[in-house]
Amino acid sequence: MERSETRKQMPLTPQDVWKKLREDKVFANFTPEEFGAMMSLLQIESVPDGTILLTQNGNDPNLYVIRRGRVAIRAAVPGGIDPITEWRYPGHLLNITSFLTGKLNDFTIEAADDLEVWVLPGNDFRAMKADWSGLEEKIAYPDDAKAFITATKLFDDQRAGERVLWQSKKHWWVFAGNAGLAWLTFIVLAALTVIGWQWAILGIFLQSMIGTFLWTAALVIAVGIAIWHFVDWQNDYYVVTDQRVIHRERVFLVYDQQDECPVGKVQNVNVRRTSWVSSIFDLGDVTVETQGARGNVEFRWVHAPDAAAKAILNQASQARVVNQATERIKIRTTIRREMRMSAGEHVARTDTTYKRKSEAAPHSLPFTKRLRAGLAKVRYAFVPAMREVQGNDIIYHKHWLQLLQSTAFPLANLLLYTIGLIALPFVSMELALLAFRSLLIIPVIVLGLVVLAWLIWCYEDWRNDTYILKPDRVIDSDRSPFGLMGTLQKTAGMGNIQNVAYTTRGVLDTVFNIGDVTIHTGGADGELVFERVWNPRRVQRDIVDRLEVFQNTQREYQAEARRREIAEWLGIYDELARMHDRKKLG
Repeated sequence: MERSETRKQMPLTPQDVWKKLREDKVFANFTPEEFGAMMSLLQIESVPDGTILLTQNGNDPNLYVIRRGRVAIRAAVPGGIDPITEWRYPGHLLNITSFLTGKLNDFTIEAADDLEVWVLPGNDFRAMKADWSGLEEKIAYPDDAKAFITATKLFDDQRAGERVLWQSKKHWWVFAGNAGLAWLTFIVLAALTVIGWQWAILGIFLQSMIGTFLWTAALVIAVGIAIWHFVDWQNDYYVVTDQRVIHRERVFLVYDQQDECPVGKVQNVNVRRTSWVSSIFDLGDVTVETQGARGNVEFRWVHAPDAAAKAILNQASQARVVNQATERIKIRTTIRREMRMSAGEHVARTDTTYKRKSEAAPHSLPFTKRLRAGLAKVRYAFVPAMREVQGNDIIYHKHWLQLLQSTAFPLANLLLYTIGLIALPFVSMELALLAFRSLLIIPVIVLGLVVLAWLIWCYEDWRNDTYILKPDRVIDSDRSPFGLMGTLQKTAGMGNIQNVAYTTRGVLDTVFNIGDVTIHTGGADGELVFERVWNPRRVQRDIVDRLEVFQNTQREYQAEARRREIAEWLGIYDELARMHDRKKLG
């Protein structure tokens, strides 16, 4: 029945796609010029039968319009069953919410026939929105997209497409307890003010200059302490999203650290109430235990800790269900391909997950942009960028404040030397003649060269220290100036990384966004430290993203090997069964 319905569907022409998208309410407010520009982004692509077009919880940002063929939509449910919830045919739009918002894909979509789709690339569409003023306001977002957008602006480190499931701070009682000294000071000042009206001596003292000064100073200090603890309490937060469990801990102008783990790595969640007070007010600590030695994530003194634990466990369970369902779909596709091969059909052994074709090479940049890029290249030749991307590698340098600190003393000496040479004739012409017109000029020049060489040495020592993030490893390279004293290089493979954390210390670190990123490994050394790097949170994020990509690639490689092995055995069985049936018929 499904096959016959598919045959009745004629392939969509470009005019059909134009009409289909023009009638969709999402783009109804576009002017003809804007709509035409969007349609110019469309590309037509072929997807082989059995290929997974979209994976549930994947991050495909593209909009698809079916031109020919049909797709099956599957939803992952517990119990090892992945039912087909819906069929889609030519003319149907796929992935509209993810296309508009960046949300992770809601379903797994599998090509049930050899498929042709019109593709509207999400990245190109976002670039178009940035170029066309007012286009964003003309998009009529569906209700589910609006709800998702509202839930994606809740904390400052939220990723594109990340949905918040639970969010909290430490209970307000923590702020009240930490600001206890401030409250005590307020009470004492109020009591002194009331008593002062009755005790003449105390009243005279409070009305005197020194009494007023002390009373005001105590009040200012108490208010300052209260504000400090309020900001400290307000800065910290705990978040559970559909991707991560996060604990952000900050001390204003002093300290900043974030611990997080993917929900797929959650192994167990413990709730602990420390006293009867915690039970009465429903307070407690939540400890999230992770796989391996990645480090636990702790939520301290949160209200309704059971709700937090439930949100974490539910999302971890859902992540496992989706992963298992995706694996089963891939096994099903691989087995179907192998059985078709055993039946004599030629089927290429390719990955069963759909991958878009590479985009065309970009056009050459305008002259002004090329000029700016050239000037930036000259500048970075002397003061390297604190973060630069070279191919698949990301290279980090220590912050330029570290350069100032390293070169401060030799630079000060060079300035004093230069000022001394300039000022010497004005101080004493005889000394100037003696220094410049006698053999004393040799040690003067040597001294200047030594100070200059010292400055260059310190500069090169800073410049040569690099931290390199590659797809499969991280490198801490400490090269001596000009390589005269050798190079020390530490390397950790992605497979050995267990946890990544960052810390900031003091006012300067907070103001200039500097910190240390510590990479805990399973090797003998135990850890690598990227010291004094700019934007340590982004460095941590870069490493964690690369780590997740590496782990997913390794898991997928191993899973693909297992799938092929299973499929080959079933293919052999299917071939033997066919031979056996032919012998019976003969």
